Amino acid sequence: MNKLIIHHCYSRSSFDLSDNRNHGLPLYVKQQPEAFFFDKPESIVQIDPNPSLKDLWSIRVLVSFNLSPEGAFNRTYNLIQGDHCFGMWIESDGSLSGNIFTDRNHWVVRSEPGLITTDNWHTAELLYDGINTSELYLDGVKVAETYNGEGQVSSIGSRGIAIGHEADKLVNDWTFKGLISEIKLFKYDPYKDINGLLNSSCKDSKAIDIIVQKLRKDKETPESVEAKGREILQFGLDIMSQVRGNDAEVTKQQRQYSFEAFTAFLRGDQATYTSAQARLALLAMQNLSTHQIEEIKRERDNLIKSMPLPFDELQGVLSAFCLNKTTIDPNALVDEIHRLSR
Repeated sequence: MNKLIIHHCYSRSSFDLSDNRNHGLPLYVKQQPEAFFFDKPESIVQIDPNPSLKDLWSIRVLVSFNLSPEGAFNRTYNLIQGDHCFGMWIESDGSLSGNIFTDRNHWVVRSEPGLITTDNWHTAELLYDGINTSELYLDGVKVAETYNGEGQVSSIGSRGIAIGHEADKLVNDWTFKGLISEIKLFKYDPYKDINGLLNSSCKDSKAIDIIVQKLRKDKETPESVEAKGREILQFGLDIMSQVRGNDAEVTKQQRQYSFEAFTAFLRGDQATYTSAQARLALLAMQNLSTHQIEEIKRERDNLIKSMPLPFDELQGVLSAFCLNKTTIDPNALVDEIHRLSR
């Protein structure tokens, strides 16, 4: 699930309403009743780097703007730029563009020309799922998408985030001209997903205490356990990215099977959960090379060896939190894969 980490309403100020202290510093902008007016090459709202802008995984960015009639379509106009992370801007042909940076790649997603008009309010939105899919929306309508992403989005770089300007303050060529009223930035929050799975009325407190004591005895800390959890999550997302590649149909199939598995998990529906996981496994077998599969096995084995608890004790953790209702029988999973592949 997504967590709001920046929210500015420029009808009031550049104070961050998300409670993450990502306040903006407005420079060379004019306060209008409903928005900030950007009318100089140096106009910018600068947001400095902050711990909340790291480990974003996936992102959702929204900017509400009104391009001045004086902003003729003869150049690019920046809406927002996160240093070496993401950006969104208006092209000289009136199209909307966005870009995403990951550790492995950098790419652009772009709409058709002529969608943006001057002297009208628009809301531009950029989404990246942290796996392979980028989408652009204009006023709530999808206007572009690509499937060529590779893995999690990078953290915000040392220059922070710039509104209406390049992240590099010295580059003034593409500064926005007009009004910007609101910006929002969301990032993926795995804790929300985990909390959504937990039932506070169904847990074995005694078993949990034993597990915590063992982790402390082994000198594990909350930070080390969290780091390992993030490593496991990244391992899973990386596999999903490799399976999808840049294939739109495979991406849609994987999304559907993942949704079926998740809802079956929530219902405790063993049969449906096993079937959905079998479909995901078969999809991976059909779209991964032998070399990729061997690399995944190697990384999996190394990950298991580095876990703070042995595998059987991890199963005990699931039981302690009542998350073992859909534990997969390996034989049943193999049988289901064989059935599906006939």
